[in-house]
Amino acid sequence: MSPVKQFVFSAVASVDIGWLKRNSPLEVLIPYHHLVCDEYLPHIRPLYAYKNTRQFEQDLDFLLKHFNPVSLTELIDHQAKKIPLPQKSFLITFDDGLRQAYQVAAPILQRKGIPAAFFVNPAFVDNKTLFYDFKKGLILDKLSGMTLKKNLREALKSLFPDAKEPFSPQAAVRSIHYLNQSLADSVGELLDIDFAAFSAKYRPFMTSDEIRDLISKGFQIGSHSMDHPLYALIPPDEQLRQTLESTQWVNRHFQPGYKAFAFPHTDQGVSHGFFNQVEAGTKSGLDLLLGNRTAMLENHPGVLHRFIGENPSVSAERMTKAVLMYSILRKAWGNSYVKRGQ
Repeated sequence: MSPVKQFVFSAVASVDIGWLKRNSPLEVLIPYHHLVCDEYLPHIRPLYAYKNTRQFEQDLDFLLKHFNPVSLTELIDHQAKKIPLPQKSFLITFDDGLRQAYQVAAPILQRKGIPAAFFVNPAFVDNKTLFYDFKKGLILDKLSGMTLKKNLREALKSLFPDAKEPFSPQAAVRSIHYLNQSLADSVGELLDIDFAAFSAKYRPFMTSDEIRDLISKGFQIGSHSMDHPLYALIPPDEQLRQTLESTQWVNRHFQPGYKAFAFPHTDQGVSHGFFNQVEAGTKSGLDLLLGNRTAMLENHPGVLHRFIGENPSVSAERMTKAVLMYSILRKAWGNSYVKRGQ
């Protein structure tokens, strides 16, 4: 964590939570996670850190003490029908449809009586495809434990002709993105990593039956794009396709009775035109869209913003206080709303 962020979290720690709640313009807090796990996961841990079960439970206890849990449908009804929410609410969300969200996080949430929403990518459900980011994680995990021979290093370097000197295999792998994701397969082949075998053995994503089990236990589900692109990298028509097709797939397979979508990566690079086409009440309207512009508000109805909740170095108390303070400051600066291109 950067020194600036460390300073911010330290500075806000002593601020009274009651004062922050009274003065923040935010009606609901929506932290997002990907998973909760006590183990080292080689496909994920080289990419980002996540909370263990003890940390997750402590976070939930803090939220329950100071805020009121609500469900995804309560949030939708509030946005669409103006049905009031309990004062200062929160909704726990999980992205990507990971197995540990089902096996580890969901039982904890159920035991504590906390609703949650899980956003899935059709391409990954039932482990049909391995997310290219997870291929990057497996590559980085293997690179961390090996010394590259000269010929292998040169072979890797040849795959990244635009890489900066001195060449860093780790930096090159981290630079792989949605549009050049086939590079991950090429690197994996050079390093003798069998992605298909890993996916079959470790089953990183939930199955359809596990998703149905979540629904049967009272949890709710939404879409998260077809295969997790960074929307800023794809044209507007593809942004729209990814959104609508994934939502239609979720509704066709699981019949949730509503249409909820959470942007993969970030909603930066998404224009007003996109939201006008998916706005609630239109032919292709969605009931709720979740972005991740921390502590910000949206001019479009049915759009709310989340913040990351899974950083193990930041407790829910500190993160929540920082988010509330940030929203108060943005309001004072007259800069609460997301600014978008046409």
